[in-house]
Amino acid sequence: GWRFHRIWSTDWFYNRAAEIQRLEAALEMAKTVSENGIEVPGSNNFLPKPVPSATVANIEIPDIVERQMPAYQRSDVTASRFHEPHEVHSDVLAELVEKIVGLEGPIHQDEVARRVAEAFGKERAGARINKITLKALRKARQYSKVLRDDDEFWFTLEQQKSPLVSNRSSEQGPTLKACNISLIEIEGALAIARQDNAGGHDDDLIRTAAQLLGFKRVGPDLKARLEEGLQ
Repeated sequence: GWRFHRIWSTDWFYNRAAEIQRLEAALEMAKTVSENGIEVPGSNNFLPKPVPSATVANIEIPDIVERQMPAYQRSDVTASRFHEPHEVHSDVLAELVEKIVGLEGPIHQDEVARRVAEAFGKERAGARINKITLKALRKARQYSKVLRDDDEFWFTLEQQKSPLVSNRSSEQGPTLKACNISLIEIEGALAIARQDNAGGHDDDLIRTAAQLLGFKRVGPDLKARLEEGLQ
């Protein structure tokens, strides 16, 4: 039912006024035809019989549930409150730090020192506790078949193979520092982000991984740390 009106470029260039008049006349005719209705020969003679459609069952689409990772669990260990950490036998400390890593790894060695301090009823881990904690970790590694480290973070072989991604939204203090989150856990979060955002750009993956780790916003330190996991 379409009707074309052609204006050749040479006519438009050399005889534009006449072509404008022809165009105006064509538009007026088109307006008149449209008011009377358009008939296409052969197309209005019959109406096709409706084809009965099969009954379509209603499909309920479930609400999208945002993936939630388990809350970060701190290791709850206790030690003798009648002794200072440096007064305890090295084997006792080695057993203590290995238990902390087994419950909370991959974990930064400074975090391990803070757990040791808490186990002995201390409010903070000073230089002495940091030193004996590192010494205990190295001793535990000598006798353990599964304990590993990468100079800063300590973990077991199972934690390295299948890292637990934890939600830190209820945490506070050093646990929330980007530098205290292992790249092993970050790579685990990014792997889940890729599953949830197939074909997503790096910024999308970083944003999703941060949410999985319990962060509502991605600051510069966290972004830089997550970008390390993408490399």
